[in-house]
Amino acid sequence: MSDDPAAALDYSPWLYWSGAPASAREAQLVRHRRLTQRADARLGEDWYLSPLASIEPTMPRLDDQSYVAAHAYFTGTICAGTTAGSMSSASVRGTVRMGDGVRIGAHTSIPRFNHSMDRTCRSSSSHWRPKGSHR
Repeated sequence: MSDDPAAALDYSPWLYWSGAPASAREAQLVRHRRLTQRADARLGEDWYLSPLASIEPTMPRLDDQSYVAAHAYFTGTICAGTTAGSMSSASVRGTVRMGDGVRIGAHTSIPRFNHSMDRTCRSSSSHWRPKGSHR
């Protein structure tokens, strides 16, 4: 356990509502304000964004008491319902909608976008072979 109560929130963000020090709550207000200035954000009341997270959404919608833990990486159009959250090192990219109470586990990746790559393999009955190869 960390000796710094504010630092403990980075990896246990659900503790924010039961015991975040005033300094951590003030820092959250600054973080929320900065996010709304750089993106078309609609943010609910009293949600937690770790300063160690990278959140670069084009249009975030984060409802009341949601959270984003340390080292999480969010890009794209992200919508999170009430009390939804992501644990440390989660990656959410593209257009993603999470309902109320949804939790994304640590080290989970949700890549909701298309790389627009050409298909390099074609199926042949029960096995794969490189494109252009012959039997």
